[in-house]
Amino acid sequence: MSAKPMTITPVLNGFIVEVGCQRVVIQAPMVLANEVLRYYLNPNVVEEEYMNNAVNKPLKLNFNPPPGKAAAVRVPSEGRKDPSEQKFVHPDVGGYVRAGREY
Repeated sequence: MSAKPMTITPVLNGFIVEVGCQRVVIQAPMVLANEVLRYYLNPNVVEEEYMNNAVNKPLKLNFNPPPGKAAAVRVPSEGRKDPSEQKFVHPDVGGYVRAGREY
């Protein structure tokens, strides 16, 4: 694969480098020059390296209910027994844990 077009935008604290749909921030001009050279010499290796070492990879959330739970569950409101005031939980929402709380 050949190198993709690159756009370098100077900003207050460095440079924003855009290659394809990816953006990288580089602070020092000498590092920028070195990374541009590395990229044009071997774009596949450098792209793979940047993608594997990304600090902001998207989280993978599992939205399936855990085993043993019904597909649709009616959860009663706190302290109420009136069925008309029960909260419906959609089957596609729930089953993942974030910050120690199950959703």
